[in-house]
Amino acid sequence: MAASDDFVVITTQGIEEVRLDYCDCGTTKTKSVQLLRMKLYPVTGTNLRSAATFALLRRFAHMTLESKCSPYEFYHSLVWETDNTGLELSRDRYSEFLRMTRQWQHLLLLKRTGQGHDPCEDHINVTKLGEVALLCPACPLPGINLPPDWHMALAHHRFLYTLFLAIDTNFRLMRKDVLSEEKDPGLVRGWGFFGDVTKYMAHLEKHWDQKQERSTCVSHDAVNKPLQEFLGLGSSGIGTVDCAHHNMKHPNGVGDLQMGEQYLNIDYLFFMSLAGCILLQLFLKGGKTSVGFLVPKFHLPAHIESCNLLFSFTLTLFVGRMDGEAPERGWADANRLANSTSVSGPGAQRDTLEVHFSTGTGRRSCDWVQVPPFLCMTLCRQTLGTTLQDRLQKNLPLVLESQEAWVDIEASFSASVIETWMAMVCAWEADAEKPNLFASTVHYDDLTQVRLRMAKIAVDDVDHLWVRGDMHETEMLSVGLQLEESQRALATVFKNVGQHETPMQGRARIERETKLCCKIDGWIAVQQLCIPGGSTAATMIRAQDIKLWLPSAIGMPVQHDRSWLEYEYEPHKGQALLALNEIRSRLISRMWEYKHRGKVTGLREKTRSGTRVAHIQAEVDCAADKYRTARAALVALGPRLQHRDYAHLQVLNAADARG
Repeated sequence: MAASDDFVVITTQGIEEVRLDYCDCGTTKTKSVQLLRMKLYPVTGTNLRSAATFALLRRFAHMTLESKCSPYEFYHSLVWETDNTGLELSRDRYSEFLRMTRQWQHLLLLKRTGQGHDPCEDHINVTKLGEVALLCPACPLPGINLPPDWHMALAHHRFLYTLFLAIDTNFRLMRKDVLSEEKDPGLVRGWGFFGDVTKYMAHLEKHWDQKQERSTCVSHDAVNKPLQEFLGLGSSGIGTVDCAHHNMKHPNGVGDLQMGEQYLNIDYLFFMSLAGCILLQLFLKGGKTSVGFLVPKFHLPAHIESCNLLFSFTLTLFVGRMDGEAPERGWADANRLANSTSVSGPGAQRDTLEVHFSTGTGRRSCDWVQVPPFLCMTLCRQTLGTTLQDRLQKNLPLVLESQEAWVDIEASFSASVIETWMAMVCAWEADAEKPNLFASTVHYDDLTQVRLRMAKIAVDDVDHLWVRGDMHETEMLSVGLQLEESQRALATVFKNVGQHETPMQGRARIERETKLCCKIDGWIAVQQLCIPGGSTAATMIRAQDIKLWLPSAIGMPVQHDRSWLEYEYEPHKGQALLALNEIRSRLISRMWEYKHRGKVTGLREKTRSGTRVAHIQAEVDCAADKYRTARAALVALGPRLQHRDYAHLQVLNAADARG
């Protein structure tokens, strides 16, 4: 039986219009089956007018997985492949191409997990929730990779059967409100990494009025975003639950977000990620389950001190060098899909992400045997087996280094001290309510806290220590310390002036110096009201060189009220300790930059690395100067106030700031 001449076949060479002759004998199959046997995928089962070759669909699948190119870009590359002049317009089959690629990738998902082979009539729709998602082969799964008596393990072996889950959200994978669930429901209906959308939305609708608990730690932008930022969006991003050890997503552990990172969404995704895997349900029912919470290493420094002690991977037993940042590594790959999925319908976005998540999990989990190094280089990726092998090879030498460092530290202290410390650590690890040896016992106020305390003093002091009607002595001294800080910053600017300063740089530097001079002149005018003669004329002196003559600089000849000295002493003490911490932090950054610098190649990257090192060194020098100034003030004020709490602050030489 012959068809008309308007049949279009999309191939790897372009878009071709062909004439087809179907077989019409007594034992023939349907037209769709005939096309499939010739490795042509029809766009529909009736009224056949378009098809794509299997080779093309495989090519697109590999291209989009590796380069994250959109169907639009790939299809129009075929259009130009057909006619690069654009004079002969081919038949538009973009909508048909979208449907075919989406169906093809969906079938590959089912094929990868053995779905669709059930002999019953409704063989695909009997697929259960989470069955299409590949499981992490290294996570504890009863009946697969755990011994029968795993729940009877001793305390020091329980970490072998611990399930580590990481939760995170991504707002780059947002989606505009272009289609509804009714118009674009999606093909993977809760069978993979995304859960059942109907149940998920019913849960959100039922508890939508639930009040979001405020954070007792820091103000998270992801939680506190204003409502205006979500206008016009069908989804503000996605949340995920991953295996924290091996960077693999959990079944039914991915879902859309509506208004930022709400507990309402995240709690549901977490429990659905457990319910989506029957084996994990058995894991939780196998015995007494204990749950602990940690904060990923990259995110932890933004939290308050108590969080850094209670939720630190570094201070937790049996976690090794895990950092908990597995979702971030997944986002690095998925973020490249944001441009195309942001204008997709809800079902199309979920189907696309399902394919990429599933393929990434499959590629990491399929290699448990050693892969030859040349093959790894060819594939340009590391699968799970080679990753674990590389980590083992890199960490074995570090074990010896750590042991040597441990022996050196032990040799620095007496046996009784070490025994006491070990007892305290073991007690805290067994009971978090016990004293924590890692907690800092020295607490000091930074300049902001000191200024707050001094401001409260000014409010209570109605009759005394007012320099003039609108300025208290505490405020005058605080402004003086701020001017000292501005002088140090300006001195750094002058130090870094190049041989060929641009007009814009010169203008900015001069304006900055002029403004600082005006501020210092105003401050000196106020200072002379309480310390006559204790000032320096600013004429013909650079702003950073003007002597401010705070009480610590004037010395004994001028007698001050004791409160004056206290008001300067306290800020300088906090300033000195903070400067030391800043020096330590920047030296660590510089050490890391030096290590990283040896791995970069190319003039551009090496120049950037050198610039970063120079910037860090400038910060170290500035902090060192701040420490020396603060210590000098403490040495001058301490004897007059009969304070000795500055005695442990040593002289900082240039050779001491190393690391």
